[in-house]
Amino acid sequence: MKKRGFLSENELKQVTPCGSHCARLYGLPKVHKTGIPLRPVISSIGSYNYRLAKLLAAKLQPLRKNKYILKDTFDFIESIKKLNPTLLKHRMVSFDVTSLFTKVPLSYTINLILDKMYGPEHYCPKFIKVKSDWCSKCLNRHDMKTLLDIATSDTHFSFNNLHYQQHNGVAMGSPLAPVLADIFMIHLENKLMDKLKKAGVLWYKRYVDDTFVIIRKKAKINNIKKILNSLHKDIQFTSVQEQNNELSFLDVLVRRNNKRFETSVYRKPTYTNLLLKWSSFVPKSYKISAISCMVYRAIHISSSFTIMHKEFQFIRDITKLNGYPKYFVECQIRHTLNRYIEKQSILNKDIKTKHLEQKQDNKETHIDRIVVNVPYAEKATRQFSKEINKLAKKVKP
Repeated sequence: MKKRGFLSENELKQVTPCGSHCARLYGLPKVHKTGIPLRPVISSIGSYNYRLAKLLAAKLQPLRKNKYILKDTFDFIESIKKLNPTLLKHRMVSFDVTSLFTKVPLSYTINLILDKMYGPEHYCPKFIKVKSDWCSKCLNRHDMKTLLDIATSDTHFSFNNLHYQQHNGVAMGSPLAPVLADIFMIHLENKLMDKLKKAGVLWYKRYVDDTFVIIRKKAKINNIKKILNSLHKDIQFTSVQEQNNELSFLDVLVRRNNKRFETSVYRKPTYTNLLLKWSSFVPKSYKISAISCMVYRAIHISSSFTIMHKEFQFIRDITKLNGYPKYFVECQIRHTLNRYIEKQSILNKDIKTKHLEQKQDNKETHIDRIVVNVPYAEKATRQFSKEINKLAKKVKP
């Protein structure tokens, strides 16, 4: 592959294993679901094909572009803000793929990828026996299939001191898993969207295996589900309808009222009110982040000041339960809110372009960082880090 230029020298070094161990299978309980099923995860870091999977995941990123895909919660919030008010009279439904990662049809998806990258398979493999005489398109297609097979179906793992090989589906824990799952789901959406629209789908967004859909008031959910389940026997959807004009999606609760779609932070019924304790023996920056992350979500997810302040009060209550002093919490709420307001004022001015250019310049400036790992000992560690920084500035200001 390297001789033909399919892999560069750097890519070959990146994917060549130099010491590895067998991947391990473990399960994470889904405590919010009936029967508490396990989510299978394969810890593949350090396995022989992990770095290959990482390289292929980067190469396949362009195939994940699709207007229905959501990047994260905040992308969903921005999409909700742009919704036409005429959709308020219709219904919200969430469709969820049952065990998407383990059910992804692997061979089918790999062929989809090869067709998208190189077009349909040529006659070379069927009629030309000597591989070196194949056209470049067929050679590249063959090489990519070989790499994809090694990174997926050639994955082996251990569980309870026994060794297994994965033949179908994708392993949660592999860098390729979400990429392959998305590529298959994009194919499903492109194939079925016209039928779904005829069945009553007005608006559709998806994050991995969860979809948020607005359907016509008189549309039949079972008919829509039947269409979604028709493409592949292993890919089956379940549905959840709105209750009292409310529907949760990701960590957002969406509510229809007479004027607009309202959004607020959603927590599952299994939420335990636990976060990093104030008494935890960890750096202070961790405790700051624990609060500022919640405040950041409250600001961006809440669709009104009233909802946002209710969420702030929840943050005050939960941090109090976990031992945080009031002054510390109020300080983090104020600082995070101020940063948000400053950012908004910058974006609202004509200096937005200049700000982005400066940000890009900062990214392009290469900074060599040296990481020193030391045991955490509270005040002693903070003092030690200050002294190290002073020494570093003397050596390289």
